[in-house]
Amino acid sequence: DRCHGEGMTIPSPCSHCRGSGRERFSRTIDVKIPAGVDSGSQIRLSGEGELGSHGGPRGHLYLAISLKPHAFFERHEDDVYFRLNLSFTQTALGDEVEVPLLDGSHKLKIHSGTQSGDLVTLRGKGVPHLRGGGRGDMHVQIQVKTPKHLDSAQKKLLKQLAESLDDEDEDDGRNLFSKVKGALS
Repeated sequence: DRCHGEGMTIPSPCSHCRGSGRERFSRTIDVKIPAGVDSGSQIRLSGEGELGSHGGPRGHLYLAISLKPHAFFERHEDDVYFRLNLSFTQTALGDEVEVPLLDGSHKLKIHSGTQSGDLVTLRGKGVPHLRGGGRGDMHVQIQVKTPKHLDSAQKKLLKQLAESLDDEDEDDGRNLFSKVKGALS
């Protein structure tokens, strides 16, 4: 029970390892994280683990990856989703806006008549594939911002617009003003 089956004992072990021949200490290792890793991925660093017993080689060090959520990008596998807030006039008349990407930005053409909830896909602008070439897609979801505070002149203009669109926008029996009102409630 003194030699633990090794057949010998160390008569005066050092105070650091207590005769085991190994000493615990911590160290810092620089690790290159490959593009495309996701939460739950593991990275194996060969030969960076604990020292083997009896002078054996070092083991492996495994890093478990856990990603923090991003402020405005949402990831689903290799695809990235982004909510783009636009005004009613931008979606009704059309516009060209700049949207952020993972590695830069992209000019996105907003076509007139774009609806809230529409999804625009930018092929190959998502997360790089971990094993192999290519990238996922970037999906831009359009969100129409409705103004919260209108002055009387703005309300009057919107009512005039609603009345002018009543005749041409009766596709489901409701006029535009009721649709906007229904969407807000």
